[in-house]
Amino acid sequence: MKFTRQGKIIFTTQDPVCAAQLLTLEKVVNTPVSTNVIWENITSRFLLYDIPTTVSLPDVAAELSKNNEIEIVEIRRFVKQNNTRESSPVLVTMLGTRLPGYMKIWFTNQRIQSFIDRPRQCTKCYSFMHPSRVCEKTPVCHSCGAIHSGICQVPQKCVNCQGDHSATSKGCPLYIKEHNIMELKCRNHLTTAGQTHLQSICEMLITLHALKHYTYQ
Repeated sequence: MKFTRQGKIIFTTQDPVCAAQLLTLEKVVNTPVSTNVIWENITSRFLLYDIPTTVSLPDVAAELSKNNEIEIVEIRRFVKQNNTRESSPVLVTMLGTRLPGYMKIWFTNQRIQSFIDRPRQCTKCYSFMHPSRVCEKTPVCHSCGAIHSGICQVPQKCVNCQGDHSATSKGCPLYIKEHNIMELKCRNHLTTAGQTHLQSICEMLITLHALKHYTYQ
């Protein structure tokens, strides 16, 4: 059990009965509470390509569950508005932390791809450290990093790395670093706590590499 900065309590258990009992809690010390599951700790996400748009998502979920003996938590389709394509990728969230290389669907084995989420960035201060809903900072311009209103008329300057690009640029070194961490998190199925530990390791390795390079120069 541990407390979060948002005033929440996280319980970790390997006992399904205990988990079920926790989900039924309505009060703790006479205080009304609500409970939910942190799915990232017990689920995996993958992409299926070339799924006909004429096939409903419930049918896709039923087919996957029946042929692969898995339990689907969520399934959604990536389709843009006014799209005329006959097929589209489908994002599947399943219970379990181990993904096979293939999934059997409609009598064929289809290769699946692990889904790597993009880094989450605050839309107020553009930090990668927290979501917008908990940000207490004054909103800044994504282009120059300053506090102003109206159209930005000065050269771009990233508020994160001070480079000559906007804070939302995918070429930003900090964005690339966060993306690499997200990829390692996905490949090794790390939780948020594990991701923080991994980030510390990455920073330590980068520092050691820089010191080694400096020494030999």
